[in-house]
Amino acid sequence: MPKQPQEPILLTADGVTAAPPALIFLADMPTHTAIGTSLGALLPPVGIPGA
Repeated sequence: MPKQPQEPILLTADGVTAAPPALIFLADMPTHTAIGTSLGALLPPVGIPGA
């Protein structure tokens, strides 16, 4: 059986917990900005199909 392509971790529900710490520590981003950026990145893949 062929392998299914995996989504990048930062664009899945797990990315909500993985992206903000990465943005905070690696990109030196403020906490609120990192959380907002993480949630904003999830809006198109989650929100558009639900509309």
